[in-house]
Amino acid sequence: MLRVRGLSKRFGGFVSNADIDLDIEPGEIHAVIGPNGAGKTTLVNVIAGDLRADAGEILLDGHDVTTLPTHRRARAGMGRMFQITSVLPSFTALENVAIAAQARGRSFRFWHRANADRDLNQRAEMSLARVGLSHQASALAGEMGHGEHRQLEIAMALVAEPCLLLLDEPTSGMSGADSVALIDLLRTISETTAILLVEHDMDVVFSLADRITVLASGRRIACGTPPEVRADALVQQVYLGAGATAAPAMAEHA
Repeated sequence: MLRVRGLSKRFGGFVSNADIDLDIEPGEIHAVIGPNGAGKTTLVNVIAGDLRADAGEILLDGHDVTTLPTHRRARAGMGRMFQITSVLPSFTALENVAIAAQARGRSFRFWHRANADRDLNQRAEMSLARVGLSHQASALAGEMGHGEHRQLEIAMALVAEPCLLLLDEPTSGMSGADSVALIDLLRTISETTAILLVEHDMDVVFSLADRITVLASGRRIACGTPPEVRADALVQQVYLGAGATAAPAMAEHA
């Protein structure tokens, strides 16, 4: 579903990503982990089109999207959920998803009210049902909890029916119960949509991912199943030397 080859990104003399290869199969949940400054978010931003690669190739479902802008990658089947919540608090959950559907559509009829378009509302209702938020369709987004905000953002990304969903720290700020619910939701979504996940919570990563890519200093140092990554000596060394927050998490799973 996604094939990345030789991807590199520099910021002046600083190399954020260096010659990275990455493959994601249909139906796969693929996590990217690494210490702070490893280049994880840069990698996702380059894949999404928010940043332009200095070198390399990005293929989405067999199509070269390396030089396409963000909105054309979205039309090609790439969905995105950001680390910082991006819902419109004064709009209902249904309106948020309908507006997302309108923005990602082909007509770009922004002068029409999204809530007056029957097709948009039907698609929004289906997307809300897919993430388990049908009962909150008429609730104002600003009155919903943080966990429901994350569900809503996923519904907004899924309304365009992407073949690949990019998630940057989806459990950030969540309670344990909300994280468990999100893990179950992502497992269900992965049955029809491949997922690339950047996540700092190792419990989430090792319970959810089919494969894991590990970055350090902008380079890929390992890629494999959770047991393979857990047992990798270099990965353990990098995490144990990465600081107080990363070391206990890796040590717990080693």
